[in-house]
Parts: sequence; structure tokens; C-alpha cells
Amino acid sequence: MAGMAELKKFKISRNKNKLRVAVNYCVTDVNAGDLLQTASIFLNGGLADSFSIIHPYFVTRAASDEHNKYYRDLVGISTPVGPQENILTGIDVDVLWEQLCELKIIFSHEKIREIQKFKCKKDLFMYYHRPEFSVSGRGCRIPWQRSMIMSNGDVVIYNRCIPYIAGNIKRDSFLNIWNGKAYRSFRQSLRQAKAFPICSRCCGVV
Repeated sequence: MAGMAELKKFKISRNKNKLRVAVNYCVTDVNAGDLLQTASIFLNGGLADSFSIIHPYFVTRAASDEHNKYYRDLVGISTPVGPQENILTGIDVDVLWEQLCELKIIFSHEKIREIQKFKCKKDLFMYYHRPEFSVSGRGCRIPWQRSMIMSNGDVVIYNRCIPYIAGNIKRDSFLNIWNGKAYRSFRQSLRQAKAFPICSRCCGVV
């Protein structure tokens, strides 16, 4: 925050109004109760131009086991990722929902951004406390929209997905990998499933 205060002074002294500062706030059991206070400190104090609220991505043991039961041979093996049940149950959804609603009243939508948007408190509750259920019903479109290239040249679907390697740009062109057999096979499996069990808490679906 001290560094951001110095950046604010720099913007004012140099008239650098086009320099935008954004804060990303990932909700956890430790900080869920401080969301409103934290956003107010950054936005009211002029330290940030926008404040993005990110609900954590995670794959529970149950979701991982279900995925591996049906899809491990098609698209790869999943392992649990991110916060697990003991952390998720520590999040008071009533308090979190109240703060989300109040932030929308106090600040404009340009100031407060939600990476995942929930229509009601029930959906928010389901997200954190009933992770075996989907909260959106949307299918994943990521394999048709983007790729990620790792430092060793491996091309993967998305770094949050299972470790499915579609090719390597040190051995082949990106275009050939994008249109190649491995990528097309993954897309076909996903099209049939709409979303895998491990996808239910990914921003590509929620």
C-alpha cells in the first residue's frame, strides 16, 4: 500500500492520468469478512482505479475422483487443486453476500468488477459449500478461444485444466498444434461432456 501511495503521488505530479491501477482480490476464509473494508481503503483512498473480486478456482477430491473415473483415458488425470473443504466451509456466505451487495451500491460497476457473477445468495452458497454441483450450466469454450504456452514450449489448453499437452512450439508451428489431432480430440471430448467434473469452479464456466 505504501508503494501504491507513491504511485499515486507520481501520477499526480506527472499528470499521468492514463496510468491505471487495478487490484485483484481473491476471496479466502481469511479475508472474506474484510472485503468491503479493503475495497473501500483502495478505492476511496484513490490508491486504485478498480477493484476486482475473484472467487477461488478449486477442484475438490470428489470432483477429481469423478473426472478420473470417466475421463482420465480421454483427456488426462486430474488432481485436487486449490482450497479444499476445511477452507471453503470457513467462508461465511451470508457476510460475503452482504458485502458484495453493499459494494455495488457504494461504487460504480467501473470501480467494482466481479470475475464470477452470482445472481443470488443461493448460487454463492452452492459455489462454496456444495462444490459437487454446477452453478452456471454453461459449457466451456476455452479450447476454441485460447491456448497457453509453457516456458518449455509445451502448448496446453489452459493452465487450470488437467495437464493435457497438445504439442510443443519448438517442434511444430502453433497453427499446426491448434488444428492438430490432440487439440481436436480434446475439443470433441469436451463438446460431448459440455464440461468435465473438474470444470465446475473454473472462470471458463462460472
